[in-house]
Amino acid sequence: MTDRSRKKIVVLTSLLWVAAAMIFVRSLPIPSDVGWLDVTVFLILAVLSERWYVSISEESGMSLSFTVHFAAAVLSHMAPGSNLVLVASLAGLVGNYGYAAYNASKFGVVGLASALRIECKPRGIDVTVVCPPEVVTPMVLEERKTASPVSMATKDFAGVVELDELCNDILLGASRGKWMIVTGFKARLTRFLARMFPGLMNRITDRMVADALRRHGG
Repeated sequence: MTDRSRKKIVVLTSLLWVAAAMIFVRSLPIPSDVGWLDVTVFLILAVLSERWYVSISEESGMSLSFTVHFAAAVLSHMAPGSNLVLVASLAGLVGNYGYAAYNASKFGVVGLASALRIECKPRGIDVTVVCPPEVVTPMVLEERKTASPVSMATKDFAGVVELDELCNDILLGASRGKWMIVTGFKARLTRFLARMFPGLMNRITDRMVADALRRHGG
């Protein structure tokens, strides 16, 4: 993948993240003297203040820092009975070939959500973390054109889901105060194996990577 393609993906991902954040902020019980627009503007300014570099150190912190800014912006305005939804990825639970920076950022988001769940529970606020596999979006379809076939072999094991299916799962899970949402049978199976049988999951992953490298070189 070229640097230009990587930058394009990072920018598109961030724009989608901000759009999703704006929709989520609108659903919060924010006091009228503050207003959803104030919170959203704060969030956008936090995002725009980031430097758009794609080195591993900065790319790995980008998703996590955006999530931290978002949580900091809205938590002080959330009332008991609210639910804070943070979007991570299945990559926050299971590693993947060629995605070290992305895995690091998403594992960080899951860790942040875990800590916030403990801290927010006494306030009557639930925290939900969303860990989907690949979601069928224009960005993902574009990325697949130049993605490593080795990475795709392990991604395909976890499956892909449609955006509508994921959104329905998020709405249903959040309304029930569910801690973690993993959409798709193959993704849930991957999470189960990684959690309950990590040694087996490692052997499966190693075999997939070795087979893909043998077929495609590397």
